[in-house]
Amino acid sequence: MKTLILDIQKDLFESSILEQSAEILFVSVDEAIGMKGFPCVFLGSKGIDDFTGTVRKLARTNYQNGTGLIIINPPTDTDIGNAIDAPVSIIVKKRKASSFCKPIGFDGLDAESKYEIWSDGAIESSLNSGVMGVDDNKGTVLLKYQPKNTSGAVFITTLKLLSYSGMTNESDRESLLKLLLTWENKQSFANAETTEDAESPDESVLHSVAILSFSYGSNDPNKLSAAMSRFFTLNCDADTVLQALDQLSINLNATKENWTSKLEEYIDQAGHYSYAREIKEILEDEEADS
Repeated sequence: MKTLILDIQKDLFESSILEQSAEILFVSVDEAIGMKGFPCVFLGSKGIDDFTGTVRKLARTNYQNGTGLIIINPPTDTDIGNAIDAPVSIIVKKRKASSFCKPIGFDGLDAESKYEIWSDGAIESSLNSGVMGVDDNKGTVLLKYQPKNTSGAVFITTLKLLSYSGMTNESDRESLLKLLLTWENKQSFANAETTEDAESPDESVLHSVAILSFSYGSNDPNKLSAAMSRFFTLNCDADTVLQALDQLSINLNATKENWTSKLEEYIDQAGHYSYAREIKEILEDEEADS
């Protein structure tokens, strides 16, 4: 299997370990953006001057191509959610080292399977639907963000998949690494989308508009548009918000009477309910103080 790594990370020890599991193509950022059909492994922020900007370019390319961007050794205390255009924050926090990993949501894996792979951090985010691996305290160690069912995805992991350790079972490490490197969205129609599909709001916009409409108790596109950049890494004008509201109404088969309950169910299924409640509480407190 062929895998992309940025040439500025070529001399890192992790790259030499990956070479034992995959055929690596060392490329520039611009070259990576122009290549289709290959996963990309990003070795945290090592050697990267602009982490957020670089990750955003790679993530958007993989979303479009239906492939995976795998972020190994992600930086701590950095909002990776901002870098990958997620509607909520994704932050890695250091914790005591552990070798326990229970994979979740991988096709072909037994629900009770456990891997022995060293990690020393946990991922904090309200993207519960994207959790793909947890530690012995149910902390997230592998998270997937996929903006649309037909898009590629970003995998963020604190598991030391490119390190040797007495706390890691080598067979487990290589097995999980292979699962990530060979991931591909078979439903991807990115290259065959019609103009109408391309102009429709993507899932991150729908999620954000749904959360704001629920939190504000309002469908005013101007009000929701003005609040977008406050709570999300998105900037949408009122027309885009209105289009998203119309799309949500169709997708959810919602009426004026059941709009709130339909939104609440949609947000919960997307794994954003705790974040929506947090925004709602902030707004209620602000209103009470005004």
